[in-house]
Amino acid sequence: MKTAEGNIADFIRPEGTADLEILLNSWIGARRWFTGERKNPAAAITGIFGIAKQEDAFTALCNVRSGNTTYLVPLTFRKYPIATALLADNPQALLGEWAQGGEKYAVIDATEDPQGQIALLQTCFGETGPATAHPGEVGNISAQALRGGTAGLPGIEKIQPLRSEQSNTSIIYYFPAAPEAEHTSTNTPHEAGIILKLFRIAHCGANPDIELQQALDKAAPGLVPKQYGAAELQIPTGTAAIMTAQEFIAGAKDAWQVFQEELALPSGKVADPAEIIALGRLTRDIHLVLAQIFPTAEVDGIVKENIYSTWINQAQKAVEKAPELEKYRE
Repeated sequence: MKTAEGNIADFIRPEGTADLEILLNSWIGARRWFTGERKNPAAAITGIFGIAKQEDAFTALCNVRSGNTTYLVPLTFRKYPIATALLADNPQALLGEWAQGGEKYAVIDATEDPQGQIALLQTCFGETGPATAHPGEVGNISAQALRGGTAGLPGIEKIQPLRSEQSNTSIIYYFPAAPEAEHTSTNTPHEAGIILKLFRIAHCGANPDIELQQALDKAAPGLVPKQYGAAELQIPTGTAAIMTAQEFIAGAKDAWQVFQEELALPSGKVADPAEIIALGRLTRDIHLVLAQIFPTAEVDGIVKENIYSTWINQAQKAVEKAPELEKYRE
């Protein structure tokens, strides 16, 4: 895939940005991850970064400001009639029609477009080159592959965005099923592909999802899913994480699912104590490793008071939602 460097200025000219903002404002308010004023987002594009350019598609990451929040919105621009065929099965992915340089394009949510999805994964692996900003803007995208590039993957058989998330957007890139998988229970945890998480809100500074997982993967392989790569955006105010890619383990359950299943039992008894014990031991091991690889800091009285105040407020909210917890209040 070719890098989009040097093409963004030719493709999205300043006069086209205003029309693009109109499309964004009609679309962004209904997104789950959008936290602003839904009826009147007043969204403005503050940065456009070219990611990838193909013959019939162009993918760019837009920084979109609404209120005091900057959102990360990757868009794929498709020529007709190819766009018509793609959108037939997924019309909700379309923001609208946009004209530039005498051509008409369908503007599509890149997380729902096949070319956009591949462009995002390759960007996370650092394979699309340095994505530069639109003229007059400052910043660039950088990335690091931790386990080689996409060429070293066993292939991608299917791509599927997750629909249940609220604050971010995740995409699963499924590997072709290994021959032995035919004889394996679908409930048996196994590596089935890569899951890419796109952070929808730009926060400058270290991102725990990236920093902690990568540190644990390096210090104690197997304790967390394998980490494949991450990308970040450098802007005048700092560095913000854009996305991270890690091993997708099919058939696995997270801690929340385990407790939900146990609490749903009519008997109120734990069906599989060993599973709860194993979860506790894993939590212990993770914290022990984190204590070894990250430094500690002495806290003063003010910090302690703030922490204590937070705990008290959280306890009060818990009691309000579940009054039977009152008897455990100290």
